[in-house]
Amino acid sequence: MNWNIYIEDIAKAAAAKKELFVQHLSREAVVYTFQGKRKTIQRKDLDCAVDRTDSLAFLDGALE
Repeated sequence: MNWNIYIEDIAKAAAAKKELFVQHLSREAVVYTFQGKRKTIQRKDLDCAVDRTDSLAFLDGALE
């Protein structure tokens, strides 16, 4: 069996999932950026997103 084909597909799928995760985190954080009337996402925006979004709760304490 040629495992290289499967390994490539798995790597592509993992990369796509990581990209979706970063997009989700960014979209949640930008809400707090705009509330603060800023144009650049800051660490405090990421912290707020993690604290207030259930789907990101697993990151609580990971950014410390």
